[in-house]
Amino acid sequence: MRELHENAEAKIRVKISKKEWLTLKVVYITLLVLLVISGSLFLYIEKEHTFVNIEVIYPSLGVERYRLFNLGYSASIMSNIYDSIIYSVYGVSFDAEVNDSRMQDMCRFLESLVVDFGDGTACLRESPSIEKDRCYLNTNYLALEVLRLCNSSVVPKLESFLAQYDNVLYDDKNRLRILLFKDIPLPPRSVVRVFLGIKTSITGEIISIYADILSDNVFSDWQYYADQLMLASLQELKNGNYECAWKYRNRAEKMWEDIGFEDKVYHDIGLYETYKLSLYYFLMRALGHRDHIAVWIENNIDKFISNGGVVTHYDNSFTPHGDPNIETTVITVLAFYSDYPSKFLLHTGKPYISPWKPLEKIAIVIASFAMGLILAKIALKAIGRIRGKVK
Repeated sequence: MRELHENAEAKIRVKISKKEWLTLKVVYITLLVLLVISGSLFLYIEKEHTFVNIEVIYPSLGVERYRLFNLGYSASIMSNIYDSIIYSVYGVSFDAEVNDSRMQDMCRFLESLVVDFGDGTACLRESPSIEKDRCYLNTNYLALEVLRLCNSSVVPKLESFLAQYDNVLYDDKNRLRILLFKDIPLPPRSVVRVFLGIKTSITGEIISIYADILSDNVFSDWQYYADQLMLASLQELKNGNYECAWKYRNRAEKMWEDIGFEDKVYHDIGLYETYKLSLYYFLMRALGHRDHIAVWIENNIDKFISNGGVVTHYDNSFTPHGDPNIETTVITVLAFYSDYPSKFLLHTGKPYISPWKPLEKIAIVIASFAMGLILAKIALKAIGRIRGKVK
């Protein structure tokens, strides 16, 4: 009786072990197949098949991040491993928390610049003090987009004001229209200022109306200006010329000196320009790359904000010079709180090309095979235990 009982117990153990064995065998073969596929894919990464980092901004809710992978790599189990290792080292995603109250402060600053003409139209004076008697169509046009994001009541009057002028004066030849995903000419053109007349506000203020527009003349030494390089980089990115976009970005990066961009303007006036910080941050979001400069900008941009507006100049000791104006404030809002940077990737349908491409290939292959070996070792160890159990 005892012998029969032991034989029956052994048969039950063998039957269970065979089931476990078959299950693990399937898992093991699947892991090997995935390993081969993963390694093969990453060995043949091409420029058109890299990672895409897309950011979607909801000003009132904060920031949501989405990373999309090329479909060819989405099946690879190594994609997420690579994403967590390499991108954490080089910092692709933007983790700066959106300060909704700060954006609202900027919107209130813009609204404080409103000049009502009493005829159903209104414009925004360029700044509270230095240019309080001037309205520029080109910066008012950009401010209109920001005020729409803020659901401002000023929008209808500002729209009516701009509608009185030819859109060539504030849109078609606006050097910053690329921030709204609209083309600008390359190479960059020089800017000319056009006087359009005066208007009287309901309080009796005399306001001069101007427009800074692009001329037909090429900006001869534009590559010595950080902002021109950044704008050119955005246009090349929109055109799908990624290598050229990175080339211009790299030239701008070389002008960075710890606390600001030391381009031709800096050497002429001895002051840094804040709007170039925001412009660079916009560019890096569009490229899907977060470098040490972008991190520095995130940590220091608040130093240049006064009463909700962003002051244009600062010195080596971070002391702001002048008063805040429309242009710098609007660029900052678009860079930090809008989804316009994402449009450069969404609309072109082209992925981001990392400047660390050669290193990425090596890291991907190493990570892929290392993880595959670890998984295979685990599977073999489990199989060895079951075999011992069956014996």
